[in-house]
Amino acid sequence: MSELRLSGISKVYPNGLRAVSDVDMDIADGELLVLVGPSGCGKSTLLRMIAGLEDITEGVIEIDGRVVNAESPRERDIAMVFQNYALYPHMTVRKNIGYSLRLGRVPKNEATQRIEDTAAMLELSDLLDRKPPALSGGQRQRVAMGRAIVRSPAAFLMDEPLSNLDARLRVQMRAEIIRLQRNLGTTTVYVTHDQVEAMTMGSRVAVLRDGLLQQVDSPQVLYDHPDNLFVAAFIGSPSMNLYQGHIESTSTAARVVFGAHSFPLPDQWTQRDGSGGDDGQEVIVGIRPEWLVEQTRDNTDLPSLRVRVELVESLGSELVAHTTIDAVSVESDTPELAEGHVADSGGGAACLARLSPRSRVAVGETIELAIDHPSVHLFDAETERSLRPGRDR
Repeated sequence: MSELRLSGISKVYPNGLRAVSDVDMDIADGELLVLVGPSGCGKSTLLRMIAGLEDITEGVIEIDGRVVNAESPRERDIAMVFQNYALYPHMTVRKNIGYSLRLGRVPKNEATQRIEDTAAMLELSDLLDRKPPALSGGQRQRVAMGRAIVRSPAAFLMDEPLSNLDARLRVQMRAEIIRLQRNLGTTTVYVTHDQVEAMTMGSRVAVLRDGLLQQVDSPQVLYDHPDNLFVAAFIGSPSMNLYQGHIESTSTAARVVFGAHSFPLPDQWTQRDGSGGDDGQEVIVGIRPEWLVEQTRDNTDLPSLRVRVELVESLGSELVAHTTIDAVSVESDTPELAEGHVADSGGGAACLARLSPRSRVAVGETIELAIDHPSVHLFDAETERSLRPGRDR
């Protein structure tokens, strides 16, 4: 087990492409940290720099206080699990798992015991004499993990190891990786583009965009208190509804206005000194789909949106209603953030809502959706930084 420290890590290719920029991050001994972000954001490049498979342009990588910039992958004592498994098809499971032990000249009796212990841990004992072509995708992934585990390395690095599996098997393997990592207590850095995978696996999650580290924190903090617009929109499925708006603030009350809608803001937004400092500030309003519920007699005191239902998806445990509202949506420059939203139509801006499976909403209806949450998210329209009363003033 080891602590990893990244200080000012950057990667610039000869053609001038800056893949990673000035990343600072401490990964605690025994922690499972997930690197997440859209395709091309630099997460795999960062992982390969930690492994020693990519040269570092700037910065320092330390393992347990030892600078390893000039060390080879083997000298760093790090095991990597790849997306494509990277198994030798002509070797049995036993030989694939034990390959690194043979290279390290581990005594035969010790190697045999370690291979069998690892196989038992991964429920591969009955498959030790098979070859990879005779295995399922999930079994091959277990073998790839066994090859890493058998070495007892200082840290595991996993580069989208579940992306080639079907949805049901991915869920199963996620649980197995979490269980194994907790039992072994080995420091692990896990790369994925799937934010659901990141949120369910990581004790902390690091969000990257265009090579820049956006925020590192626990999954719940990322969801509840995103530092900026990108993190807010990337974390959560379906993604957050975003609209152009502005603040109206006086010494006694504050409201956020967007399109034909306006909501009161908490007391912290009022300008008690009479300055009206936030009045007129251009903002981006964020409303998560799961905050929206059908308005009933019991929640008429909540702020609401008048929406037109364009499409209803039944997922069994919930309904996802695609609606439009009288507002101007914020266009995302990252395709992944817009996935799942119907396009804006002549009737207004798209608005997603996650409703009860017992809901009777129908396409073509105009209904009221209440916002069952203390307050909407607000972001500065220019900097896209999260606005939080007190901190920002």
